[in-house]
Amino acid sequence: LGHNAKKVKLGTMAKQNTKLTSAPPPLHSVAVLGAMIAIFLSSLPSLESIDEDATIETITDTAFESLSMQRLAWIRLIFAGIIFSVSIRKILGEGFIQTTNYMSHSKISPVSLKFKGIWTMCHFTQCTWNLLGLSFLLLGLTPLLVSYGREDIIEKNPWLLRAALLVFETAAPSEMLVAAVVRYAIWPKLLKDDMSEGTANLKKFDALMMHNASVFMVLFEVGLMGGIPIRILDLAVAPLWGICYVLFTWLMANRWSPKDGPQFIYFFLDTTLGKTTSIALLMLLGVLLSFYAIFWIAKDVLNHLGGPVARIVVIGAVSSSVCRFRD
Repeated sequence: LGHNAKKVKLGTMAKQNTKLTSAPPPLHSVAVLGAMIAIFLSSLPSLESIDEDATIETITDTAFESLSMQRLAWIRLIFAGIIFSVSIRKILGEGFIQTTNYMSHSKISPVSLKFKGIWTMCHFTQCTWNLLGLSFLLLGLTPLLVSYGREDIIEKNPWLLRAALLVFETAAPSEMLVAAVVRYAIWPKLLKDDMSEGTANLKKFDALMMHNASVFMVLFEVGLMGGIPIRILDLAVAPLWGICYVLFTWLMANRWSPKDGPQFIYFFLDTTLGKTTSIALLMLLGVLLSFYAIFWIAKDVLNHLGGPVARIVVIGAVSSSVCRFRD
């Protein structure tokens, strides 16, 4: 037993003393991501297809007649304001330190990374949070303009409607992915590795807003406010958003802390894990597409539920399944 413990200790010390100078993604991961890019780029909808549902009627539709168009607009704009306020607060704050955390068979040693200013927005969580803010801003502007009789502005700028639809279709399932990954992957691993500093960061106000309030806002929009469709024809947009972030992660690996070698702010995107790297990419895609499919059928399901009470129960059940607030 003592001999084995000594071997483990020596192995850990060797890992700490061996600093990688680069960590290029394995060829099979490049192939997997390349196949995803090819498939989803070729599956992007045409402008004509988007315009079938990116209409004033769709964006201004409400779940209940008692919800006026102007109220719908202001609720969405308030959501956007909350989101951007939290982001600005984080950017102007003192920043935070993240100690990277890797799987046991990783070739990378953990280090402490300091994120400050605009760099506090570089995690997928923050990127998707701000995308959701943009979504609510666009979704709110349309009914606001219509309520003030300024449809002419929308008609002269059809990209407003297209962007409102596509950005929401991207942000909604991506936010669910973020919450699920935090609850079922990141938080449990931090607890398993006894990293109280990491879970403390997850329990801060900004993190709880980005991981949990975002889910509430999305479900509130889908279940109680608007009639924004999640179209199966636009399935490619959300995965392409995620793919862009994976490419960003690969690009930034050697730039987070050049003196320490390559680093990854998400342990499952570590490129030194062999086949696990590709498996993680496929699993993330599978979860994202599952949430997209759930949103696709959600409108029909909610219509069968009828009144607000049943919808609130469903929203509460879904939220509790993906959100987490404490250890």
